Amino acid sequence: MKTMIRHRSFLKYPLIVFLVMLGSVRLSAEPSKEKPNIILILADDMGYTDVGCYGAPKARTPNIDSLAKSGIRFTDSYAAASVCGPSRAGIMTGKYPLLAGFPTNPWPAHLSNNYKPFGLDSRKQTSMASMLKQAGYATSCIGKWHLGHKKHFRPGDHGFDEFFGLPHDIGAVPAGQAPLKWFRDNKPVEKADKDLVTKRCTEEAVDFINRQPKNPFFIYLSHPMPHTKLGASPAFKGRSGNGLYCDVIEELDWSVGQIVEALKKNGVEKRTVIVFTSDNGPWVNAPGGLFKDGTPRWGSSKPLKKWKFHWGHEGGSRVPFIVSWPGKIKASRTSHALSSALDLFPTFAELAGISIPKAWKINGTSQLPLWFADRDDPKGEDAVTKRFFFHSTHWAMQGANMERYHFVKSVSANHAVSAVREGRWKYVKHTRRRHGKAFEKVNLLFDIQADKEENINLYEKHPEIAKRLKIIVDQEQARWKKEYQTIEK
Repeated sequence: MKTMIRHRSFLKYPLIVFLVMLGSVRLSAEPSKEKPNIILILADDMGYTDVGCYGAPKARTPNIDSLAKSGIRFTDSYAAASVCGPSRAGIMTGKYPLLAGFPTNPWPAHLSNNYKPFGLDSRKQTSMASMLKQAGYATSCIGKWHLGHKKHFRPGDHGFDEFFGLPHDIGAVPAGQAPLKWFRDNKPVEKADKDLVTKRCTEEAVDFINRQPKNPFFIYLSHPMPHTKLGASPAFKGRSGNGLYCDVIEELDWSVGQIVEALKKNGVEKRTVIVFTSDNGPWVNAPGGLFKDGTPRWGSSKPLKKWKFHWGHEGGSRVPFIVSWPGKIKASRTSHALSSALDLFPTFAELAGISIPKAWKINGTSQLPLWFADRDDPKGEDAVTKRFFFHSTHWAMQGANMERYHFVKSVSANHAVSAVREGRWKYVKHTRRRHGKAFEKVNLLFDIQADKEENINLYEKHPEIAKRLKIIVDQEQARWKKEYQTIEK
C-alpha cells in the first residue's frame, strides 16, 4: 500500500511541490523500498564522440569508460534539446522544454534587472529535485544551473537543499556583475576562475558525499565544461598533448574518478546509481571552434551530422549516455534502444518508489526495464520509448529586448516540433535556419539505424512512412502550442 510521504520541509513549502497546472496532487512512495543514492553528471556541450568508449580519437577517458564497463552504454540516447537551458529544463521536469514553459535560453539580457524575469518556474513545474526531496533525499546542485536566477527559478526554489555553482553559463556575466562569481545558494561568494571550475565542482561533490552517511542523496553535478570559455587546471593544462579541449575532457574524466573513489571510501558505491551524459552536442561552430579548412578545433559528434543548435540532425541532440550501478546493473552492456534525457525523471521516481501524478503530464518513460535487462540490445528492440520529438530552439537572444523576447517565444511555440524518431525511422520537417531564415523547411526521411550519418534521404522511396510521421509531427506541434499557451497565461 502506498502512503503519503511526510517530511519537515512541508512546514516551509506546504503547497509549492503539489500545486501544478491541474491542481493539488499527492506524491506517494513505497515505504519499504531501499532508495539508492543518485548522481547525475552532466557535461556541457560534450559531443557524441568526445568519450573514449564512443570512439573519441584523441581524449583519454578511462574513468568514464570504466563506468560503461561496470554498467550500460546507450548509443541512441538524446538530450531534451540541442541547446543548454531548454535541455536542462527537460531533464529537471521530464517534459519537452516548451511544455515546461522554457522555449529558449535565458541569455544575459534576461539575467539583468531590465527585463521580465525568465526561467523554470517552480510555481508551475515540479522538478526532479523537489520530487526526490519529498521522498527523503538530501539534494545538491553543483555547477551550471542556467534555468533562471530570480525568485521561483533558482535551485533552492526547485527542491535543492544546497547549491554551489553558476546561475548561467560560463561565458555569460549578468549586467553589473564582474568578474564571474560562484554562488552558494543565492549569494555570490567568490571569484570563479574558469581554469578551476571542474576542480572546484568536483571538490564540492566529494564534500557533499562525505557529509551523507545515512540519508539517500541526489547530486546533480552539472559541469560548466567543455562549454566555451574553455579552462583546465594547471594539473591538466597541456597534459593531453592534443590541445586545450582534450585537456578539459580529461579533467572531466578525472572528476568522474574522484566521485567514484569518494563513494568507495564511504562504503556506498553499491548503493549509488551514476548517470553520465551531456546536455547537447558540441559547440563546434563557436568563435574559434573551426580551423581554416572547416574542421572542428574542439568537440566531435562524428559520424553524426551537425552539432549544437542543429535541432533537426543527430549531432545536435544525440549524446553519450552511461549508467552504472555495481551489483544491480549487469556490467559491460550496450543498448541501441531509443531513449532520452526526459526519461531520467520517471526512472529516478521509480528508483525512489515514487508514483508520479498524471497531472504532472511528463513526457519521459522509466528506463528501468532496460537498465535491469540481462543482455545487449543490438537492434534497439527492447526500447520502452516509442517516439522522440526533436525540440527546435530559437536561440539567438544576445542583445535581446522584450520585443525580441516575445518574438522568440512565438517562433518557438509555432515551430517547436522539428522532427520525430520512431524506432529505426526519423522524419525531419524543418532544420535550423539558414541565410537569415528562422527555419529551413525540408522533408527528410532516414533509416537512422542503417544511416546514422543521415546521408540517404528515403522520403521518395517510402512516402507512406514519411506521410504518417509528418501527420504525427503536425499533431504533436498543435498539442504543444495549445499546452504552451495554457502555461504562459
